Amino acid sequence: MLALRTKTAVRIFRLSAALLFDAVHVVVAAVQELNRSQDIGVRPLSCTSSLIWQHGTSLMNYLRM
Repeated sequence: MLALRTKTAVRIFRLSAALLFDAVHVVVAAVQELNRSQDIGVRPLSCTSSLIWQHGTSLMNYLRM
Protein backbone atom coordinates (compact mmCIF):
# COMPACT_ATOMS: atom_id res chain seq x y z
CA MET A 1 0.00 0.00 0.00
CA LEU A 2 2.87 2.37 0.78
CA ALA A 3 4.35 1.77 -2.68
CA LEU A 4 1.05 2.80 -4.27
CA ARG A 5 0.98 6.02 -2.23
CA THR A 6 4.57 6.76 -3.24
CA LYS A 7 3.80 6.20 -6.93
CA THR A 8 0.76 8.45 -6.65
CA ALA A 9 2.81 11.13 -4.89
CA VAL A 10 5.45 10.96 -7.63
CA ARG A 11 2.78 11.32 -10.32
CA ILE A 12 1.23 14.29 -8.55
CA PHE A 13 4.66 15.89 -8.16
CA ARG A 14 5.42 15.37 -11.87
CA LEU A 15 2.02 16.77 -12.82
CA SER A 16 2.53 19.79 -10.58
CA ALA A 17 5.96 20.42 -12.07
CA ALA A 18 4.58 20.12 -15.61
CA LEU A 19 1.72 22.50 -14.87
CA LEU A 20 4.09 25.03 -13.33
CA PHE A 21 6.42 24.78 -16.34
CA ASP A 22 3.48 25.33 -18.71
CA ALA A 23 2.22 28.31 -16.68
CA VAL A 24 5.60 30.01 -16.73
CA HIS A 25 5.89 29.35 -20.46
CA VAL A 26 2.46 30.95 -21.09
CA VAL A 27 3.36 34.06 -19.07
CA VAL A 28 6.71 34.43 -20.86
CA ALA A 29 5.03 34.07 -24.27
CA ALA A 30 2.40 36.67 -23.34
CA VAL A 31 5.01 39.16 -22.14
CA GLN A 32 7.03 38.63 -25.34
CA GLU A 33 3.95 39.23 -27.50
CA LEU A 34 3.06 42.32 -25.49
CA ASN A 35 6.61 43.61 -25.84
CA ARG A 36 6.42 43.15 -29.63
CA SER A 37 3.31 45.30 -29.85
CA GLN A 38 4.21 47.93 -27.23
CA ASP A 39 7.32 49.27 -25.55
CA ILE A 40 6.50 47.95 -22.10
CA GLY A 41 9.70 49.04 -20.36
CA VAL A 42 10.51 48.19 -16.79
CA ARG A 43 10.03 50.27 -13.68
CA PRO A 44 9.79 49.30 -10.06
CA LEU A 45 6.38 48.91 -8.45
CA SER A 46 5.55 48.41 -4.83
CA CYS A 47 3.02 45.90 -3.56
CA THR A 48 1.90 48.47 -1.00
CA SER A 49 1.40 51.28 -3.52
CA SER A 50 -1.88 52.05 -5.24
CA LEU A 51 -0.05 52.51 -8.55
CA ILE A 52 -0.71 49.87 -11.18
CA TRP A 53 1.31 48.74 -14.18
CA GLN A 54 -0.09 50.51 -17.20
CA HIS A 55 0.22 47.40 -19.38
CA GLY A 56 -1.48 45.01 -16.96
CA THR A 57 -4.78 44.88 -18.84
CA SER A 58 -3.00 44.25 -22.13
CA LEU A 59 -0.95 41.46 -20.55
CA MET A 60 -4.12 39.83 -19.24
CA ASN A 61 -5.60 39.96 -22.75
CA TYR A 62 -2.49 38.25 -24.17
CA LEU A 63 -2.71 35.60 -21.44
CA ARG A 64 -6.29 34.85 -22.51
CA MET A 65 -5.28 34.27 -26.16
